[in-house]
Amino acid sequence: MIPIDEQIAKVIIWFLYIVGLYFSLFWLYSLIFDEKKYVRKKISKWPGVTVIIPCYNEEKTIEKTLECVFNLDYPKEKLKVICVNDGSKDNTLKILKKLKKKYNFTLIDQENQGKYMALNNALKIVKTKYFSCLDADSYVEKDSLKKLIEEFDSKEVVAVMPVMKVHNPQNIIQRVQWFEYILNIFYKYIMGKLDCIHVTPGPFSTYRTEVVKKLGGFRKGHLTEDLEMALRLQDNHYRLKQSVTAVVHTNSPNNLKSFINQRTRWYQGTLLNVKDYKHFLFNRKYGDFGFFQMPLVAITGILTLIGVLVVVYLFLKGIYFNIKRMYLTNFDFATYLKDLRFNFSILDLDWQVLFTSFFLFFILFNVIFLAFNYVNERTSIFKNFKYFLMFLYYLFVYKFIMALIWFRVLKRIIFNKDTKWLK
Repeated sequence: MIPIDEQIAKVIIWFLYIVGLYFSLFWLYSLIFDEKKYVRKKISKWPGVTVIIPCYNEEKTIEKTLECVFNLDYPKEKLKVICVNDGSKDNTLKILKKLKKKYNFTLIDQENQGKYMALNNALKIVKTKYFSCLDADSYVEKDSLKKLIEEFDSKEVVAVMPVMKVHNPQNIIQRVQWFEYILNIFYKYIMGKLDCIHVTPGPFSTYRTEVVKKLGGFRKGHLTEDLEMALRLQDNHYRLKQSVTAVVHTNSPNNLKSFINQRTRWYQGTLLNVKDYKHFLFNRKYGDFGFFQMPLVAITGILTLIGVLVVVYLFLKGIYFNIKRMYLTNFDFATYLKDLRFNFSILDLDWQVLFTSFFLFFILFNVIFLAFNYVNERTSIFKNFKYFLMFLYYLFVYKFIMALIWFRVLKRIIFNKDTKWLK
């Protein structure tokens, strides 16, 4: 007789498996059987683009960021740059003034008002057809801007996101983020085909200026202004696209504490924005985005937390019963080991678990192969020992860290703690 708690745990695990399998197969089906073949738009006359770079305490990175921008393969007369010093407390302003002698850009110096206000203050003087937001710790590849502009192949497309890669990952935390970013870009590429993109990340997302100004610019969005902007664009039935050829490299947290703090802000902002835009949920007016994507965004964290808690519970329960059995034999390890028998039979295997595990790994490896292929990433995670360790970390440790973060996020929301930048 299987205990009731184990039966409940098994039902939960099967539910999570079916949900994950359904969406994985649905996304892969959408990719494989997509009838729209990509044809790069031919542009004879490049439009004007303004790159906005909000800066807050970026003395270590801003020079390299500006260097990459001014080395872009784009007509110089069509490229404008605005740097906004958002009340930095380090030498960022001093460095920007020095760099202004070398590069032709507009400098706005304001009291600390937040990133969204830095973007809006710059947006007031933008006169070009398009503008790009670039984090001051990100570095664009030379041909990225042209590749992003080529994606605006219809008036309905108002925002295009680049391939975001972690710059020079040094340790296992950064390599896991590098791997996660590649998978997420591939996922967003498929979502773009279904008009289901829900976030336009800070590093070099590019917009139609007229549309963003018409919508009133950026909002605080619980310190996730990029996600709020994407939801507002979806609310107005505009299209968002994910490029797989335009690349930007961005710095990422290099220790566990910084990583947890960053993700706490991201995920808390996500749930609070979902609450603000709850009219999307299961609303057929917004197509697949309302009926599938937004509900999935809303419950992903909760499902992750539940799944990990079930696994931890079953693991701890097994340990408890083994310790209890040892206690009942007065911790007589010698007798226990003497009576230990390895009577293995193939019939003892749980074929349901083996089959589902094999199938999940099969899908995962296919997704990895497709993701690396689509973003033209040549690093092999199975031939490079450091990256292979990262892969094992991603499979067996990372989900527990994510569950911890989601627990923290839900706790902050329950106790009504505002989203904030955590050091």
